[in-house]
Amino acid sequence: MTSSHYTEDIGSYLVIIGGAEDKQKNPEILAKFVYLCGGQKSKILLVPNASSIPEKVAETYMHVFQDLGTQEIRV
Repeated sequence: MTSSHYTEDIGSYLVIIGGAEDKQKNPEILAKFVYLCGGQKSKILLVPNASSIPEKVAETYMHVFQDLGTQEIRV
């Protein structure tokens, strides 16, 4: 890597979800993810590319993350 490359340790987390986790009653995995990412200050990017209904999946996860306190969610 040359000195012209910029790098920054931003402390990001990646969670790959197969969709079978409990999103409604006890979203324990997603709640932990939000906590690790900074709680209400977290910035979440949804990439629903492995679904045949990506718009519906994105909408569902957006609501879940909003309910968990995340204020910045992008698809």
